[in-house]
This record gives sequence, C-alpha cells and structure tokens, in this order.
Amino acid sequence: LGWVHPELPFKDRVIEVEQDLDSLATSIPAMKVAALGHLEFARRLLGATASKRSLGPYDLLTDVRDEEMLDDLHAVAEHLDTYYRERYSLELGDTGQQTVALFAAEDTYRKFERQTTEHQRQDRQGHAIGNVAGLFVGDRRGVEFRPLLVHELTHLINRRAFGSRPPAWIEEGIANDVAYCKVDRNGRPRAETLAGESTVFGSRMDRQVAFSGGLSSLTQLLRWRARRQGTPLDRLIDLSHDAFMAPDDRQQYYIESAFLIRLLLDGPKDEWRVGFRSYLVELADGERAGSDRLIELLGTTWTQVELTFDSWLKIQSVKLLP
Repeated sequence: LGWVHPELPFKDRVIEVEQDLDSLATSIPAMKVAALGHLEFARRLLGATASKRSLGPYDLLTDVRDEEMLDDLHAVAEHLDTYYRERYSLELGDTGQQTVALFAAEDTYRKFERQTTEHQRQDRQGHAIGNVAGLFVGDRRGVEFRPLLVHELTHLINRRAFGSRPPAWIEEGIANDVAYCKVDRNGRPRAETLAGESTVFGSRMDRQVAFSGGLSSLTQLLRWRARRQGTPLDRLIDLSHDAFMAPDDRQQYYIESAFLIRLLLDGPKDEWRVGFRSYLVELADGERAGSDRLIELLGTTWTQVELTFDSWLKIQSVKLLP
C-alpha cells in the first residue's frame, strides 16, 4: 500500500507508512483509580522474582532481565526532567511515589490493563494511571522500545508540572513531542529531531520507502494536510477529552498536537515560543484557557498559524525525511 504526493517535496514520491505509537498509550485520571490498588496489583503480577531498581528518578518494578536494555532506559529517564524544564519552561514537583511497572510479557500487562482502565484496547502498549506507568516490552528491544517508555514517563512528568490533567492536546502532544526525539549517546533527547527508521525497497523505477516512529507520523500528517483532511488547529485545541480520545480520530489528534507544539517551540516565530510557554504556565497555575487565549498570547490569527504550519511542515519533510 502506498500513496503518491506529487505536490510534496519528497525525494521519493511513493511512501508506505508503518503504524506509529501515537494511539497506543494514554493517561488515565487519578481520581478513577484511587481504590484500585494498582501498584500493589502490579507487584503481585510481577511476582516474587521481580526486581526493584531505579529508572532515572523513578522506582522501577520489572521482570525484564535484559540488563543492557535496562541500563539504556535508565540513562534516558535520567535526562527527561532537565529536558522538560528547558523545553517547556515549567517547574516540576518531586517524583514522590511515581513508579514504572515494566512487564516482560504482554499477557501479564493485559491483566494489569484490565484492572486499571475502564476500556481495554488490544493496540494499547502502555498507560499511565495515577502515579504508576505500566507497559510491556514483548519482543521489542533498545531503540524500538525507548519511545514508548519516554511517552509514558512524560505523562508522569506532566502530572508534576500541571498538578491535574492538562487539556488533551497538551497531555498527549507533549508526550509525543518528547517521545519523537532522537537521543544522544548519553541518553539526552535532542530537540527538533525525529526518531524512526526508513526502509527502501522496490526497483529503481518503482522505489518505495517505509517509515516508522516519528518519521511515520510526519508523513501521515503531510498526507492529511495535503488532502485537506487535517483538523483545524483551533478546533483541535478546544476538543473535550472524550472527543480527543475517540477511537476513529485519536491517532490523528495525537500527531497533530505534537507537531503543533513543535511549530510553536521550534518554528520561525520567536514571539510564538514566548506566548506558548506563557500559555503553559497559565495552565500549570490552574487556568483552563482554550484556543482564544492561546492565539491572544501568540499575537496572531489562526489563519496565519494554519498557513505557517503547512509551510513549516514541508520544510521539516526536506530536513528530516531521508
């Protein structure tokens, strides 16, 4: 399956997109899980042979035995708080009792999922609930698994930054913005990068490229915008949590939110970066402003943001897609 984009500046016009992690993880309100005893339940599922160790500033409970992988994940987790503070200009509370339950097997995670979420999804690979993030490794290793862990840890950081759950586009957009990043050899995220793989196949006359990870998300978003199927950005911001998480549209909203946040922070307008960070501070202070307040802080119009978004995305395709 492929798509042709004659109007987009790709080196190869036929692109096959693999599934990304965008719709695989979500944050669950803490108020709904107070009586579940989810941390104790995770301990029982992991069993007596599970190890307890550090994962950056978090406690880690796991039955995973791959020490090299755990060391790599620990290094990444150590740098997330610093990256988050610098990128979003928000203060973070202490991690307190925040814990990661990392399951080796999917079936064990599914038991945890059934007891800690209202709606089970077979495509879900992890979720953050209260002060616990639960996820499973399965047959993934190293860089293939890292974005999912970063996504879930960012949900825990969001709780410390905002106190209560922020609007859905901020909650999931920030989690994906961080998870999309490549990391350096020390485990530090690198802003304005996209993790993922590209695989070239086919003949010289019929060359195709398959993308995964953040690269896949960028190609999907370019396709939606080129076909005029993108969500109006002011509407995206004002979606209720339930509408944002609707099964048919969730993946698109996740991707659009992440790249809108990237435009505001990494795009050509310095005043947008300042205005967006002020908007985040207001949210962290308990204000629940929508698209009207954000556009006021940006000092522009939504028409201008939409036009800039499209042109900026095309520049990203040239810079980031192989």
